[in-house]
Amino acid sequence: MRPLLRLGLAVLLGACTEHPAESVSIVPRAPSPSYRPPPPPLAGAISVRLSPEGVAALDQVTEAVVEATVSGGTGRLRLWVDFVEPGGATYQRASAEVDAPSAGEQRLVTLSVPVSGTDAARFPGTWTAVLGGPEGPLASASFALEEVAP
Repeated sequence: MRPLLRLGLAVLLGACTEHPAESVSIVPRAPSPSYRPPPPPLAGAISVRLSPEGVAALDQVTEAVVEATVSGGTGRLRLWVDFVEPGGATYQRASAEVDAPSAGEQRLVTLSVPVSGTDAARFPGTWTAVLGGPEGPLASASFALEEVAP
């Protein structure tokens, strides 16, 4: 074969084996929504103090005060504290609504139950205060109301 013919044949064959240029179209994407991690779950802790401080006798305690600290959650939160008498029955429920705290922050909620001069004064022994939220119990604490000595 002649060299010129070979070159022409090589060019023709090369043209046949090349891949045609692909057409690429770029479609603009809508901006993706910014990712927000899920809010932390609602958590709580409580402490109970008797008022006035330093007394525990049923006839001297005017009220049992629960200080609840909550963190996490979203939106408006309905919180409650069950004051459970020594026999295990709920004596009284106190509730409050608060806005969920910002990330890393806490909310303090104070709830109480009167004691002296009420039916609560008939139940000496260890009581329990149970803090609850939208998804159930969050924390509990016990406190003692002493029987009055004769």
